[in-house]
Amino acid sequence: MRSLPCAFALALAACSTGGTDPAAKGASPPAGPKLPNIVLFSIDTLRADHLGMEGHPGDISPRLDAFGRESVVFERAVSQAPSTTPAHMSLFTGLTPAVHRVLNVDRENPAVRPLAPSVPTFPERLQEEGYYTVGLHAGGNMEGDFGFDRGFHLYSQDFISYNWVKAYEEPEDLDVIRHWLRIAKERDKPLFLFLHHYVCHVPYVSAPEPLREKHLAGKRVPGLNTGPSDEVKIKIADALGDLPSSRRQLIGIARSYSSRLRWSFWSGVDMSRPDHRAHIMALYDSSVAYADLLFGRVMDILKEEGGYEDSIIIVTSDHGEEFFEHGGREHGKLFTEHLQVPLMVRFPAGSGRTPRTVRGTVRLFDVLPTIMEYLEIPIVDPVQAQSFLPLIDGRGGYDPVVVSYNGSDLQNVRIEKDCFSWSDEGYGESSQTLFDLGTDPAEQANLASTRADLAADMERIAAKQREEDAALRDRLGSAGPGVRPPDPRLVEQLEALGYLNP
Repeated sequence: MRSLPCAFALALAACSTGGTDPAAKGASPPAGPKLPNIVLFSIDTLRADHLGMEGHPGDISPRLDAFGRESVVFERAVSQAPSTTPAHMSLFTGLTPAVHRVLNVDRENPAVRPLAPSVPTFPERLQEEGYYTVGLHAGGNMEGDFGFDRGFHLYSQDFISYNWVKAYEEPEDLDVIRHWLRIAKERDKPLFLFLHHYVCHVPYVSAPEPLREKHLAGKRVPGLNTGPSDEVKIKIADALGDLPSSRRQLIGIARSYSSRLRWSFWSGVDMSRPDHRAHIMALYDSSVAYADLLFGRVMDILKEEGGYEDSIIIVTSDHGEEFFEHGGREHGKLFTEHLQVPLMVRFPAGSGRTPRTVRGTVRLFDVLPTIMEYLEIPIVDPVQAQSFLPLIDGRGGYDPVVVSYNGSDLQNVRIEKDCFSWSDEGYGESSQTLFDLGTDPAEQANLASTRADLAADMERIAAKQREEDAALRDRLGSAGPGVRPPDPRLVEQLEALGYLNP
């Protein structure tokens, strides 16, 4: 490996916010068979139905599609929240958002509420089992301030170039992945690698100009935003590179530009117009195509370093995105396009879990309990999530209530049961929604008034779920952990993503 820039090398040597190299602790690998590496790749804001493997046109995702052919693919995976922080924290803890109470920082929730110390996380459990745990993320509502850094030897946003600049193109970004794969291999330790980026997040202009032009062909609406040209990107990147600033400061300046771009992105857009929707979705598709390219680069590194065949590799997202299906845009509602996410799990060669498509619905936060069961690692109570390994193996025994929460104080809940979805978030003039997912998977025909008996049954199930969540929340003491205002660094990142006014 080539020599690393000083700041990069020092960060690797520190290996954590606490500055301790896990290799220096002298910890031995756990007894028994060697545990496999685990790679969890979260592509923020990726809609499940905008992949080629789901029938989306345009050769949009060849690398993800190829990966899917080697994986267990879930027909329908539902997130526990339509926003980044609560969805990922449910993924990391196996608890519903109503229990862990860790929410996005945005205009409705301007304060950080970190995860309560009494709540264990899966990265902590993996670390206890001898894993090196490394999280490389893109900041914002994934910052360590929320408690995401717990259980990680290294949890950093310094190595992931910010979306529109050069995500996963700077040598440092890929070298840190190579570094940890090599360290784990040299020291015969398993690695848990969490990767996350916002390439598909609004504004949908992360992709290089040729990709944007390819997907805009025949769909461009004059006057609507198409993003900065590659020439402008290069000039800005060069200008940033000439500044006597640290890497983090450079990324911060880039984010300031992205913030202005994000707030101008929707200028002149009328999502009720089909041509405007087509223009916007074309840009989104270019971002998906770019995310596919980046995913391929990471998989190539795994193969080059000899870590692909024997690793557990998980690809998913935290939430989807709306393009006016229910009169809105972006994400943050309890409709299927906000909650349904892709989920693919590639098990190690020789595991007996052959590539296949699993029918039915699974909950996103059940992923890590599934991996823990596969690894025969006991899960520390409390965890509401459950393994769907029996579903993969055709043994049955997996039929949970699918629950998702939303709202500034998680006041709204959605449940799925027996191929119906119900929510008290309301839509139009109705205070409830009830959809038959079997005949109406896009959730266009609200049955709440015509199937009042079923709606009442679903409401009772939701009320029971709320009671169970409240009881566990009280037992854990997670109802009211201290809140604090975000620091200037986090404010800068959230402004760039559009969660706070610049």
